Amino acid sequence: MLLDLKRPVAPKLHQNDSKLSQHGADQSTHPPFQNSNCPTNYVFPMCLTGPSHSSVSCRMDAIWRSTRRVGLSDAVGGFQFARRVGCRRFSTAITPLPLPAANKLYSDTELSEKIKAWRRPFEPGPLTRDEMEMFWDKGWVLKELFDEKDLQPSIEAIEEIVHSLAVLLVERGLIPETFEHLPFETRLIEIERHYPTASVWLHKQQFQMPAAFQDLWSHKELLGCVQQMIGPYIAGHPVWNLRTKVPRFDEATVPWHQDTAYLHEDCWTTLQPTAWVPLVDTNEKNGCLKIVETGHKSGRTAVHHCCWSNTWYTELDVDVMEGTLGVDARDQAQGGQAITVPVPKGHVLFFNNLIPHQSLNNTSDNVRWSFDFRWQDFRSPTGYDGVDAIVMQNPDAEAGFTPNWEEWSSKNAFDLRRDPVNTDSVEESQSVLASNGSHHLDTIVVGPWMQQWEITNQNRHTEAFLQQTTKVSTTRWPKRNLDTAKEDTDARNGSQICS
Repeated sequence: MLLDLKRPVAPKLHQNDSKLSQHGADQSTHPPFQNSNCPTNYVFPMCLTGPSHSSVSCRMDAIWRSTRRVGLSDAVGGFQFARRVGCRRFSTAITPLPLPAANKLYSDTELSEKIKAWRRPFEPGPLTRDEMEMFWDKGWVLKELFDEKDLQPSIEAIEEIVHSLAVLLVERGLIPETFEHLPFETRLIEIERHYPTASVWLHKQQFQMPAAFQDLWSHKELLGCVQQMIGPYIAGHPVWNLRTKVPRFDEATVPWHQDTAYLHEDCWTTLQPTAWVPLVDTNEKNGCLKIVETGHKSGRTAVHHCCWSNTWYTELDVDVMEGTLGVDARDQAQGGQAITVPVPKGHVLFFNNLIPHQSLNNTSDNVRWSFDFRWQDFRSPTGYDGVDAIVMQNPDAEAGFTPNWEEWSSKNAFDLRRDPVNTDSVEESQSVLASNGSHHLDTIVVGPWMQQWEITNQNRHTEAFLQQTTKVSTTRWPKRNLDTAKEDTDARNGSQICS
């Protein structure tokens, strides 16, 4: 379940109170954004479907001034209040959107043009023309690519890694046995029961990437799809994940977000397609993904915050998502654009790096194992500090080119993000020590995104980040919130104010 942040609420209305009961009583219905539905003396001095205004900043200031008028301290409060009084659904023709983007480098017009430029002319490959059109238009596509023989080597490699973890924990006196009699689907659950957060250690990739993982990531069918998306200059992005989604565990449940939120803005306009590759059949019960279609089209990255529940994950509030990206985050059955995407084993879910998505809670009795791999044109910035992309395909290289996996996989991205801290000062639950009092597994994850977004929820991961002796550069990773986003919007658009 997503956290419900306690945002400021509107004070009691002092006039025309009937407006609220008339338009805000039923949260399940969303009337169009019309002048007749908008109590302008409370929220907006103009409705965004009313007379046009040429200035982006002009419309933004209308929202900010109005939120102050009713005693709200931030734009989200105003946007939520507008929803309550019947102004939830904004016309798709409205430009600009009600809330500002986190982007600092480009205007909305420039962002939109850059995202339109992602679309490449169709070239034959594993994806059909219709499938490519779906990827460009809706932001995702599902494709059957693998046979059992393609996935089995990775499953066997994971089993070896899990066994090594179990042996390590037994040696340190942290679990009673290795549970090697249990199958792939349940063994990690039993390990986790005796040593909570063991699955996070696996997710942190405290091992060198096995050859089976390398082969799957650079599989010819996957690269064929990626070439249709980004062209022939292909590199694997340094952010890849083995998802160890044990049942009913916060740190394996991912809230709404855009992938760009974890990276530096220098890559936010670079297409970085993700392939989500499950190693078991996935569905809503065991925690498949949910996507908000078309959320990429504005080119914007919304303001996120950090960190959800007991995790290191950024979170994108639904109100901010809708107000910044111009989407309807309700389920499609309710008329919205959110869709749950079950992915059978052997299929691959492709989506782009701007699409809002989340990973649902696993309420089954088995581990939901999956990979997520990413690629990009290696001539563009990755937005990731410390590890370069791994070049997988280069048409300009000499014949016989192969990726330099040995050098690349010797670097652990999570290790490079972590600065040693005094673990005794971190939450006691992190320091489950062996009998000699000195050995424990490092299951804390930190990263520069914790500098980039406001920390609205403290946990062991954010505490460790704040205690780092080497601080993340505030120049390279400036703090972003709705106030700074508005200031950046004003600066780009000449700070014109509505009269």
